[in-house]
Amino acid sequence: MFCSEVEVKVRLKSRSSSSSSDADWCTVTVDVGYGGAFYAIVDGRQLGLDVRTSPTSHIVDAADTVTGAL
Repeated sequence: MFCSEVEVKVRLKSRSSSSSSDADWCTVTVDVGYGGAFYAIVDGRQLGLDVRTSPTSHIVDAADTVTGAL
């Protein structure tokens, strides 16, 4: 099963603050696949991330946020 271009509203923490009250809402477009588990594929640029240069903790935080929104 595969769904493409699903819009998901997520709340991302500001990179300059650790406070959850400083989080911003944004809508990202994801592709969702299922093969025994659900997988969301999202372009990191929509989240302000680059897998080559962004800190791993920022990528993990964003992935957790997208997963939670699904």
